[in-house]
Amino acid sequence: MTRPTVSGYGSRFCIAVIGIAVVMIAFLVSVLTFKDAKQPGELIPAVLGAITAAVGTLAGLIVGHGAGAAGKERAEHRADLREQEAAAGRTLAESLKADDATLAAPGGETLEAAGPVGGQSAAAVVRRHADLANRLFP
Repeated sequence: MTRPTVSGYGSRFCIAVIGIAVVMIAFLVSVLTFKDAKQPGELIPAVLGAITAAVGTLAGLIVGHGAGAAGKERAEHRADLREQEAAAGRTLAESLKADDATLAAPGGETLEAAGPVGGQSAAAVVRRHADLANRLFP
C-alpha cells in the first residue's frame, strides 16, 4: 500500500481533520483551565486565537508547498515536451538546409527525376522548405 503524498486530496483532508482536532482539544483544555478565572470569556478566545493562527499557518504551509511542488512538476514536464519539439524542429530544419545544399551542388538536381509534385518540381519544393527553415532557424 502506497502512502499518500502531501499533494494528494486524501492527505489534505487528513491535515484539515488534524487541524480541527487540535483546535477542539485546545478549546477543551482552555475551558477547563480558565473556567475559574475572573473573565474566561476574554481568556479563552485569546488562547484559541493564537492556537488557531498557528495551526492554520502550518496547515497552509504544508498544503501550499505540496500544491506548488505539483505545479512545478507539471511545468517542468511541459518545458521538457517543448524542448523535444524544438529539437525536432531544428533537426528538420537542418535536414532541409542540407537537402538544399545538395541541390545547389553540381549534379544535385537528382530530385527532378521524381517528377513534378503538385505542379512544382521536387527541387523547387525542397528549396521552398529550405528557405522556410533558414528563416525560422537562421
